[in-house]
Amino acid sequence: MMNFFQRLIQSQDAGSTQTQKEAMVDLLLLGMYADHTLSLAEQDFVNNEGTQIQWESGISFSGYLERTIPKVRTAQSDITTRSKFIDGIRDRLGNPAACERAINELKALMLVDGVVPIEQEFIDDVSAQLTRSA
Repeated sequence: MMNFFQRLIQSQDAGSTQTQKEAMVDLLLLGMYADHTLSLAEQDFVNNEGTQIQWESGISFSGYLERTIPKVRTAQSDITTRSKFIDGIRDRLGNPAACERAINELKALMLVDGVVPIEQEFIDDVSAQLTRSA
């Protein structure tokens, strides 16, 4: 899992905008918090990834995470807030192919430590929302 964001960003570099990369990171962070528990491995991953990936933004990757993680936690607070957050991700992804790629990467992330029922429900909800009007 330690190289997940790095692999993701590098695989997205050729055809993705920075906005799409940020939307993907937001979605994956939301997925990490879907079970309301951030494992030690996930936390170590978040803490270490800033030094591993190529990030093309005015803010460092670790700075982006520091700003985004509180938004992700807030988005988990209720279904309406989460739905709006995912709508924003869908809008920033911008096209059906990017949304499909995001769903596949989310599924891959969730499989890393095993999918529990609440995570499967989350994947199903996100998939439906990203493919709607995408």
